[in-house]
Amino acid sequence: MKKSFSFILIALLFLFSVSCSKTVTKTNTVTITDTITVTKTDTVTKLDSNVHLTNGLIAYYPFNGNANDVSGNNLNGTINGGVSFGNDVKGNANSAVTFDGSTGYILVSDPSNKFQTNQVSISFLTNVTNASVRNAFVASLNFTNSGGLSYAVQISQAGLNKFQFGVVSNSTACGNAPYDPNNAVNGANNVTENIWHSVVAIFADSLQSIYIDGILNTAMTRSFGTLNQCSSNQDFVIGGWWSGDLISLAGSMDEVRVYNRVLNQNEIAELASPVQ
Repeated sequence: MKKSFSFILIALLFLFSVSCSKTVTKTNTVTITDTITVTKTDTVTKLDSNVHLTNGLIAYYPFNGNANDVSGNNLNGTINGGVSFGNDVKGNANSAVTFDGSTGYILVSDPSNKFQTNQVSISFLTNVTNASVRNAFVASLNFTNSGGLSYAVQISQAGLNKFQFGVVSNSTACGNAPYDPNNAVNGANNVTENIWHSVVAIFADSLQSIYIDGILNTAMTRSFGTLNQCSSNQDFVIGGWWSGDLISLAGSMDEVRVYNRVLNQNEIAELASPVQ
């Protein structure tokens, strides 16, 4: 009997141990972080500036205390009458030329006829003190007799108050050719006195245009495609017209450039940047 009881007790303990067993499942959570490097590329489209202000340059006058041409072509100017040097658009002393509006002008002899070409671009800065009178800025002609006129930039009539760019056709030859306003294109607005302006005048392939402060004001297509040219005895006049009708500029000029090609829009903007 005692032996049977011991067996039963062992059996109960075994069952109890089985029923109390526990299966534990351990779950480990692993967080994996991937580092992603994002490179942001900003695409900037930069247009070719296409500014080549020495290409096709006939003459360049920065007026740093003289009327010398610094283009390398040695087309130096001779100062005549009431001409002095003063502040340029940035206030630099002795860096712009001033005409007295009466006797002053600069004469550039052009024995090799470099200023008279099939096409031309003229650029300059100017500060006009009296725009209600006639003013002459630049002209290509014979200073002594006004013969062989090719082009000019003026305020040709008293009271007009506008920049004008006039051209003459190649059928005119070398005789006397008075400035004809009908052959001119005008600036759109009256000239504002006592401030600096940029003027760019262009003629090529019949198209005649004038830009003021970097902005196209007027363009016109002419019936002729080539400017008047003479073989010799021509001059380039700055701040005046011709000996018989001087029209000295009442004001100042600076950065006078003449090209034998068409300036592009980027170049025009660059030349106008000092007054912006």
